[in-house]
Amino acid sequence: MTNGPKMEKLRQKNDLSYQEYLGKSKYHMKNSMFKKLALTICALHLSVSPAHAGLEDTYLCVAEQSTGFAKEDGVWNTAKFKVDEIKYILKPVDKSSPRYDKSVPFSATEIGKDKPDYLCRVFSKKYPFGLYCLSNRGSLTYSSETGNYIRTNTTGYWTKEYDTPHIERGKCSKL
Repeated sequence: MTNGPKMEKLRQKNDLSYQEYLGKSKYHMKNSMFKKLALTICALHLSVSPAHAGLEDTYLCVAEQSTGFAKEDGVWNTAKFKVDEIKYILKPVDKSSPRYDKSVPFSATEIGKDKPDYLCRVFSKKYPFGLYCLSNRGSLTYSSETGNYIRTNTTGYWTKEYDTPHIERGKCSKL
């Protein structure tokens, strides 16, 4: 690969060896802006890793609204649900716990319950500030950027349990 006629003339004019030319070139990695840019990108990447994206803390999540479906007299109707007492603790799973699994290192537990309702993983590499939590009843998705969460409970309509499928939204605050 050549650096073009102008660069070659400059090299010949200064009568530098190729190694000397590279050492003085603004394109050389040793003293280049590219190296600084690469280091900056690496530093930024580390700063948004899950351990640094606000996900290492414990949060209290409080429901604000919930809507869905309820079955009355054998008929499904839309319904609004009271959310006054729905609260979750969202936190990293203790690494010494028998429940710890590095692929789902977080949990969400409804206040008053002993076991987690949801096991959570980092949403994706594109969204390292979010958690995606699953249970046998639905999902909970949380963003440490906004503090918002959304929770679904889909059990009830497609099973014979006759639970009330619904979607709930709320906010989480750091404890």
